Amino acid sequence: MKTWLKVVWIAIGVALALGIALTTTGWALGARGGVSLDINGLHYGNLSNESMQISNTDSASFSEVVVRLGSADVEFVRSDNFGYKLNYAGRTPLVEVRNGKLIVEEELGWSIGIMNLDFWHGFMPSTKLQILLPKNCKLDVVDITVASGDTLIDIGDITIGRLSTNMASGDLRMNTVKLDDFTARAASGNIKLNNVIAKNANIDVISGELNGNSCEFTSLIVNVVSGSANINCDILHALEIQMISGDCMLTLLRPASNYDMTFSRISGDIRINGEKVNDRSFLSSTSTRSDSSTGRISIDTVSGSVNLNFGSEKATESATENK
Repeated sequence: MKTWLKVVWIAIGVALALGIALTTTGWALGARGGVSLDINGLHYGNLSNESMQISNTDSASFSEVVVRLGSADVEFVRSDNFGYKLNYAGRTPLVEVRNGKLIVEEELGWSIGIMNLDFWHGFMPSTKLQILLPKNCKLDVVDITVASGDTLIDIGDITIGRLSTNMASGDLRMNTVKLDDFTARAASGNIKLNNVIAKNANIDVISGELNGNSCEFTSLIVNVVSGSANINCDILHALEIQMISGDCMLTLLRPASNYDMTFSRISGDIRINGEKVNDRSFLSSTSTRSDSSTGRISIDTVSGSVNLNFGSEKATESATENK
């Protein structure tokens, strides 16, 4: 890959970092003032530095979730019914279930609240949102944007059609989740995935770690500006990784012969099952192809090491039989 392409990739990484930070922290700007309103479960307008709660443990059912909050921890919780619990202080978010959609968001105002600091009212306790879901429910769309805070999805088997998360600062943790489309962007924080199955996944990490264990992807695109990626996949049909600075460890069930592979880097080692692909050199590019390949791997790194560990033919056959 030519030098100017690397420069373009670095510029894209910086732009991506700014884009995520501005998009998410934008929701942290503002505080609500005026009279508190309560109309059919719609809450907004109050301003308080005391801890308050909005909850409905038996709301109308919903298949979509939209969250736009400044500083907040978001957790999905198993329950007998659909519902939500929101603990907050300071700005009173809007919370409502409308047309099958749960909406939790803050509106913009004149004061600034970032990382629990409201310049009008001092430090505020962090907002905590619990989204209550009954068993065997399926969500069509989940869209979460928080400037600061963690998102946890760990309630056993759950199916989501499209999941999108954006975080300026915080961690995303998911366990036993099945998705069609999955997009995660973290400006500063870690993404931890366990037993996640997705047809199409796109993950951007500006500064932090990406860890995936026992995951299954049809197509996975990973962009890391500064950090590391450690991915263990049962089945992976298509993978594209772009890294500016950091290390990548990829463990696949299938053997290397199942993949067409392309590597490009300025500095760093690339190893397959512990052996170097070739000697490290400036602006080197390597391709490997196999007549029996059914998958594709493309890795592009500016500075860092890439380690790929593949399974054997017997391991693949055994795992396939156990599915």
